[in-house]
Amino acid sequence: MAAHGELRVPEVIERIVRQARLPGESARDDLCRELETHFDEAETCGVSTCEAMARFGPALEVARSFSRVYRWDFLSLYAARAFIAVVAAGAAAEFVLAAVHLRVASSGVHLAPGFFYTYMVGIKIVLAMAAAWEIGRKPFNAKRAAVAFALYCVFATWLQASFSYGLSGWEPWHMPMLTAIGAVASRTGRSSLRPPLMFVGFTGYLFATVTTNVTPRPLVGAALVIIWLVTEQLFSRFDRAFADWFTIPMETSLTSTISGRASS
Repeated sequence: MAAHGELRVPEVIERIVRQARLPGESARDDLCRELETHFDEAETCGVSTCEAMARFGPALEVARSFSRVYRWDFLSLYAARAFIAVVAAGAAAEFVLAAVHLRVASSGVHLAPGFFYTYMVGIKIVLAMAAAWEIGRKPFNAKRAAVAFALYCVFATWLQASFSYGLSGWEPWHMPMLTAIGAVASRTGRSSLRPPLMFVGFTGYLFATVTTNVTPRPLVGAALVIIWLVTEQLFSRFDRAFADWFTIPMETSLTSTISGRASS
């Protein structure tokens, strides 16, 4: 392929493909071939490489247009990533709460009655964290924040009505407040201070708001700290895996592959 100034066509194609952030190698390879075909046809028709590039437009705008083509693929994978992350974190939260309430007696191993009062706390705190995670994602997006908050409200209400003690007497602000406490504690500069600050915040809030003492409040506070830290790690790992699916590693060069196909 011809070159335009110091920038060769394969380099232009690679820039577009990188900036388009398409899902997976197959979609990126299809885009590469489509762009190659465009420039090859232009060369066959006697159109200069410079003119072909001008017709196609700036690389960033071209990349954005292809991103819009794959928008629904992105959104479906985004939703799947969020769902799997919440399910995994919810399962981990229930495991932590079950371990906290595990009792060994002469009659065998059983769960303390407090588990059946607190098991929904684990799921709801994970849902609240997921909403806060999306709201706090940079750059801030008002639509994404509104959707995340609305979904949290819908699912938290459904869980309370279907699997807990109904909506009568429900105090829906507890999970957002606990999430705010955890978020403030997690913003501390030193990681060694985060768990004790979370424990103090969670336990203090439980003492201030919870009237029943089926499960000791410090025990629930410690469980919430573990759930928070585990959920945070799971969300981070799922985010990285999702980003990797749409990103070409910097050490991977498409230019040689594109040039090789063109010469063959």
